[in-house]
Amino acid sequence: MIDSSAFLYHNEYLKYQFGPTHPFKPIREKDTLDTLQGLGIFNGRAKYYEPPLASKDELLLVHSSEYIKFVEKMCKRGNGYLDFGDTPATKGLYEGARRVVGGTILGAKMIMDGEIKHAFNPGGGLHHAKEASASGFCVFNDVAIAVRFLQREYGLKRIAVIDIDGHHGDGTQEILYEEPILKISTHRIGIFPGTGYVRSWVKIWAEVTQ
Repeated sequence: MIDSSAFLYHNEYLKYQFGPTHPFKPIREKDTLDTLQGLGIFNGRAKYYEPPLASKDELLLVHSSEYIKFVEKMCKRGNGYLDFGDTPATKGLYEGARRVVGGTILGAKMIMDGEIKHAFNPGGGLHHAKEASASGFCVFNDVAIAVRFLQREYGLKRIAVIDIDGHHGDGTQEILYEEPILKISTHRIGIFPGTGYVRSWVKIWAEVTQ
């Protein structure tokens, strides 16, 4: 029985950045790799893999062609925003985002092929990105893309997405809302993105105004 774990990282993850003063710091992912290597963790049962770039066809599993072209164009230019002022476009970000998605897809594929039992992609979990927009520092939604990849390539019908981030995974929920996918988000209420209430604001307002 296979009982090994994969750590997925590529130096292009460092391109997934929004400038030197921005709080999102991908160097933490590189530091994690260095720490694990220094501890001798990658000894057979745990392995380190460098993921490929996600293809445009894989991005299209979730995102619109127009949005993908927009991200590529803006990041090539290296200024402006990919949303309404929260997610800056920087040079190299497009490639970094594709590499991160490639890591999540590779992890899912290796688990399904029986090569590993667990996969950890420290750059992944970009759950705010929606079909045609970035949000909350998230460019492409690797979580939803992995779900669609598993559906397409392996015919899976019962998939659960368990989101343990402190913020509500609004992009993942919006993309997969109409599909029979179990989505569990253990987020905190009252912080970005301001969604994820058990009851919608419409229902709450209707109740308090009755």
